[in-house]
Amino acid sequence: MEYYLKSEKAIAEYYMKSGYNVISEKLLSGTSCDFYALNGSEKVAVEIKVLSYRHQITKTMMKIDRFLLRLNQNTENDSQTRIDLVFVLRDYDIDYPVNKIHSKIYSHFMKFSEEMGTKIIIKIGYLNDENEYVPLQQ
Repeated sequence: MEYYLKSEKAIAEYYMKSGYNVISEKLLSGTSCDFYALNGSEKVAVEIKVLSYRHQITKTMMKIDRFLLRLNQNTENDSQTRIDLVFVLRDYDIDYPVNKIHSKIYSHFMKFSEEMGTKIIIKIGYLNDENEYVPLQQ
């Protein structure tokens, strides 16, 4: 849990450095994304998942499936312009091909993007020694 909290803080700081205002907000029925990132008329729902690349990511993707289904059913979220799914690799190894993780996640979630009519962006990164989020190029 401690690593997750560090990740959430680091990613919020990453969005703020990128010009966004970060707002924590509960959705209806107790469902929430981790936070919203706002920049002008852009409203991004940000969902963060910490995972190990050595660990099977199927369980994590199932949790995100449920999150996206609840988000899609909540009509008050029509104002969001996109959803960012941010994955933090807990035990990142520079030699591991991140594109394998990205392609598996990407192909799985694009069906939701089409069904919801909302753009879904997948970001994968890690926390450096200073607990800053570092995005990886896919």
